Amino acid sequence: MLAGGRYLSSDDAVRVFAAGSPTNRLTIEVKWRNGQRSVIEAARPNSLCEIQEPASVEDSGSTKEARAARSGSTSAIAGQPTHFQDVSELLGHTHIEEPFDDLRRQPLLPKRLSQLGPGVAWLDLDGNGSEDLVVGSGRGGRLAVFLNNGKGGFTPVPSAADPTPTDLTGLVGCTVSNQPALLVGLSGYELSSNTFPAALRIGLGQGTAHRAEIVSALANPSRASVGPLAVADIDGDGREDVFLSQNFFGLPAEALRLDAGRGLWLRGDGRGGLEPVPGEVSGIKVYGEQRGCAAADYDGDGRLDLVVTQNGSATKLYHNLGAKPGLRVQLHGPPGNPAGIGALLRVVNGHHSGPVREVHAGSGYWSQDGGVQALSLPEPGARLWVRWPGGVERMYELPAGAREVVLAMGGQVLKSSP
Repeated sequence: MLAGGRYLSSDDAVRVFAAGSPTNRLTIEVKWRNGQRSVIEAARPNSLCEIQEPASVEDSGSTKEARAARSGSTSAIAGQPTHFQDVSELLGHTHIEEPFDDLRRQPLLPKRLSQLGPGVAWLDLDGNGSEDLVVGSGRGGRLAVFLNNGKGGFTPVPSAADPTPTDLTGLVGCTVSNQPALLVGLSGYELSSNTFPAALRIGLGQGTAHRAEIVSALANPSRASVGPLAVADIDGDGREDVFLSQNFFGLPAEALRLDAGRGLWLRGDGRGGLEPVPGEVSGIKVYGEQRGCAAADYDGDGRLDLVVTQNGSATKLYHNLGAKPGLRVQLHGPPGNPAGIGALLRVVNGHHSGPVREVHAGSGYWSQDGGVQALSLPEPGARLWVRWPGGVERMYELPAGAREVVLAMGGQVLKSSP
């Protein structure tokens, strides 16, 4: 690896090696300047490997990892598995965004307004108790719907609609005539006329042969747009964390694009502090223009998983492997609000109370988190406090060993699963 060393030139910092057959498994060895070595086993052809220099031993005999452990900060340790596993291949989805010349219409724009999506939402669209996934589209694409098969995988739902002539913006789940549905906002920015509605209601059709189809227009045509960050207990320690989507490329030609981020998990300490967790530890590495992000426990293991969309690029799905499994809580609300949208809940253990979690429709930029909450696993004897929409407060006794409960507004525990 050279920095300079040639006449007024310098190579890129990425090195490419011949790998032979695609089935080969290779070994990469790096000798660092301090004399230490890093060895990567079973590297795959056609892959990009990032190798971090191990901490060096200083004169005091204390390593950087040891100091990090004492200070409570996060440090990547060679050979330690990452917190998340990239399982984006379960979706195989790429966001489509046809080109649109914003600056021709408005030359003084500080950034492009046609590259703001997509949004993403976790919803139980087919009513089977598992979180399904919906990803918005840009101009020229189609809404993407993936039904959860309940076995850790997804089934794509074909779309009956034509490609959208503009960006799909906000995604919000709802119930219409006791059937799950989806409200989709549309941007008027890229439209040449006022003939397209500002919002649509999307349904899955009838029977088992699902397909996404437009049920009705919900707002009058408009040239105005209908309008990322996710808050979740990512590691299951009972303290709320934050995930930040990053990067923006739609800037004027003379401006440098904002591309230094790859998505960042900020671990909460329960006292208002947030600690950055590097990608080498979290496993989250998204290099494109990140947009909507949302958390949900899609495989029912009590750990919150994460989906991140990219403008004009692949949707990234991260399966949470490193969190402490928690208690799954589903609310059974009144007619018209079966998911209990607007409810607040928290674990109460004696005189100590955990963080308040809100059940919401819409969470962050054009996105929606899953409706089933994953709370830090309560200690024996703990109770669950819920303030329902309208102000009714209930205290629920949690069955011993329960890993999943369904709570009714009347104070009953409708279901408890170990």
